[in-house]
Amino acid sequence: MVTGNDKTIRLPEGTCTGDLLITGNDNQVLGAGKGKSIVSGNLMLTGNHNQLHGVTVKGTSNISGNENDATDNELVGQVVVTGNGNKR
Repeated sequence: MVTGNDKTIRLPEGTCTGDLLITGNDNQVLGAGKGKSIVSGNLMLTGNHNQLHGVTVKGTSNISGNENDATDNELVGQVVVTGNGNKR
């Protein structure tokens, strides 16, 4: 879980069981690469101007809020995008 503002988190190689929640504003979550940093659960990316890169998400990905960036990821499950200016 990443909450708050202006944080940078690096996900190592391996599988994280459970869900990934990114909320707040201007946060970055950087994985080791598609197929290397794996989230076995769901993704909830909300807030404003947050970024997620280099991650494989096996479950459902919900991207909401404004101007969030989830490009350069492998989103395997259903992807739901709402809000303004969000990138998948």
